[in-house]
Amino acid sequence: MNGIRDQKKLESAQNVNRPTGIEKKRIKHKIRHGKRYTRRYEIWCGMKKRCYNSNCDRFKDYGGRGIKICEEWKDNFISFWKWSNVSGYKSNLTIDRINNDGNYSPQNCRWSDYQTQVMNSRNPPIKIEYQSQTKTIKEWSELTNISIRTIKTRIKSKWPIHRIFEPIKKQYRPDIYATHKF
Repeated sequence: MNGIRDQKKLESAQNVNRPTGIEKKRIKHKIRHGKRYTRRYEIWCGMKKRCYNSNCDRFKDYGGRGIKICEEWKDNFISFWKWSNVSGYKSNLTIDRINNDGNYSPQNCRWSDYQTQVMNSRNPPIKIEYQSQTKTIKEWSELTNISIRTIKTRIKSKWPIHRIFEPIKKQYRPDIYATHKF
């Protein structure tokens, strides 16, 4: 009888130090990596938010379309960190999915500058061909010194292509520019 009681006490003592399912989850979240306040951690959290938080305003474009994060990264920031180190991460780049319908994974992600990412989006910028050159509205704006807004307004107003990129002609209007005599 004493042997059974002692055996139960021993098992009970061993189980005291063994974490339960809830405690395991708490321990998992207490893992410290010292990278909480880094830009890459924010990027990783942003991916998770867009894919899994239905209250996120961008959820409809990510999780709502079935976009997920691979198992390797989903709950393992250090794995994401290591991938970013060997895949060309720089502070001026953003994470970009090569296939916009694919998940976040090492095989489908890269680090891209903003312009590359915009061109790879589901709604890439409109390209306009003029004088044998094809450029985005932004590129035409920079080349012609005509504002993006002006170019878009001219397109919406159905201007002929050759007039869209003509510089704005300032006309002298005496009623507006008249000087006052004091």
